[in-house]
Amino acid sequence: MPDRLVWYVGDRDPSISETITIAGVPVDLTSKSVKLKMRPVGSSTLKVDAAAQIVNPPGTDGQVRYDWQAVDVNAAGTYIAWWEVTSAGPKVQAVHETVLEFRAHAASGWCELADVKTQLGIAGEDRDAMILDAIAAASEALNARCQHEIAPKVANTLRLFPFPTGLREPILDMKPYDLRSATLVQLHPESTPVTLISDVDYTLLPIGGNRVTGAYQLLQLARSGWTTSSYSGAFGSVRLAITGNWGCWDTSEVPADVKRACVLTVGTWIDKAMGEYGMDSLETPRASLPGLFTGYSIPNAAVQILDKARLIRQPILG
Repeated sequence: MPDRLVWYVGDRDPSISETITIAGVPVDLTSKSVKLKMRPVGSSTLKVDAAAQIVNPPGTDGQVRYDWQAVDVNAAGTYIAWWEVTSAGPKVQAVHETVLEFRAHAASGWCELADVKTQLGIAGEDRDAMILDAIAAASEALNARCQHEIAPKVANTLRLFPFPTGLREPILDMKPYDLRSATLVQLHPESTPVTLISDVDYTLLPIGGNRVTGAYQLLQLARSGWTTSSYSGAFGSVRLAITGNWGCWDTSEVPADVKRACVLTVGTWIDKAMGEYGMDSLETPRASLPGLFTGYSIPNAAVQILDKARLIRQPILG
């Protein structure tokens, strides 16, 4: 097999196939059986250990194929795969290993793999899995630093918020979330839900949406919208249920300067991981380093980019 192959999560087409050779000559698979074996990088536990098909029985041309099962392609990750040829006797021949990467279809962070590799001048694919891991961790950390939901967008999702009853101005700060549009807003979802009407019972702020992201961060209730419930009597707040579309941008929509903040963060973190753990090999088990990027700080250059882009939310005073 080639040194590296890429599939996408959930894709079973195409099957994985190869002509098994020795010194360039196809192996005669007559009276032999072939398995595909595949394990996660850094683990000895097999994810796939299943019989492959000999394409042209009896198999004198060495061609084999394995048709993916749903359970084989259900998770993103990097794997080592190889064919195992068993002869009629006890001898087993393990064939050249290769790297298989299963990627998620949709990007889910502030930037994509290609953004990092292009801007940092990283060639080859040996560090792709680590970069993807770093993108996910950096995007989460940057969202928290900004108190925004920069990326990705989330559709038709319900979120619950406590709403203190003692506020002089009934304004809910939805941080760290950003609401693009609301489809259903209800008070007291835990008891008798009260459905609220936009621009009558509540309004979203800032008017017209945030000037950078276009999303809303605040919800103001009309004074007539306050009611009590058993929950508010016990806990001093009411519950507000908001169903809608959240997040500022999809990954492809994130402005270039904002992506740059993520790329800088990822590059800094990878350099640090390489120095601390010597992670210069696919065989370095990411799973054996829990929380690899946990505790890494966001570089000042990235913070300055976010500040200039007015994406670091300031607390509401009063």
